[in-house]
Amino acid sequence: MIDVLTGKTVDYPAVFVGADGRITSIADARTVKWSSDVKHINLSGKTILPGLIDMHGHIGGSGQGTPAEYVFKLWMAHGITTVRDPSAGNGLTWVLDHKKKSAANEITAPRILAYTAFGQGAKDPITNAEQAKAWVNENKEKGADGIKFFGAEPHIMKAALEENNKLGLRSAMHHAQMSVARWNVLNSARSGLTSLEHW
Repeated sequence: MIDVLTGKTVDYPAVFVGADGRITSIADARTVKWSSDVKHINLSGKTILPGLIDMHGHIGGSGQGTPAEYVFKLWMAHGITTVRDPSAGNGLTWVLDHKKKSAANEITAPRILAYTAFGQGAKDPITNAEQAKAWVNENKEKGADGIKFFGAEPHIMKAALEENNKLGLRSAMHHAQMSVARWNVLNSARSGLTSLEHW
C-alpha cells in the first residue's frame, strides 16, 4: 500500500472500514491490537482498489443514443463508483432523481454529482451580475452540486463563480474557444473555479 500524500509504503497494511463503507484508518497489521468487535478479513495476496471517480461523465440518454442504465452499469463494471455529470444533459430534475435512486440503492449506478450548465433553465438570458447571482442561488435551491461554465462576459463569470463559492458549491469550466480571449483559465482560477475542463 502506498500513502499518496507522503509516498511512504505500508508493507503490512491493515485497513479499517467504517459502517458507511469508507476507509477510516490504515495501520501496520503486525502491530494492530484487534478488538473483539472488529470483523477481520485476511486479504493477503489480494489487490484492493478504492472506487474511482469520473470527474467528467455525461450520462447517456435519448440525446446521446445510449440508455443511461447501460452507462451506469458500464461505469460500475469498470470500478467507477462516483460520477460528476457536467451540464446535467438529461435535465437537472432527471439527474437529481437518479442521484436519489442511486443513493438509496434503488438502481445500479454510481454516486452522482449533478452539475448544471450555467444559465440552464433560466427564463431569460443572463446579462448582468445580479441575474448571475440569482441564477446561482436558484441552482443551489434546486439541489445541484455545482455548475459547469462555458463562458460569459467577465463581470457575469466573476459574480457567478464568487456566489457559487460563497454557497459552498463546486464548479467546472470548459473554456470555450469563443470566450477565452475575454475570460481565460487565470481569470477563472482567481475567481475560485474548482476544476478545469477541455483547456
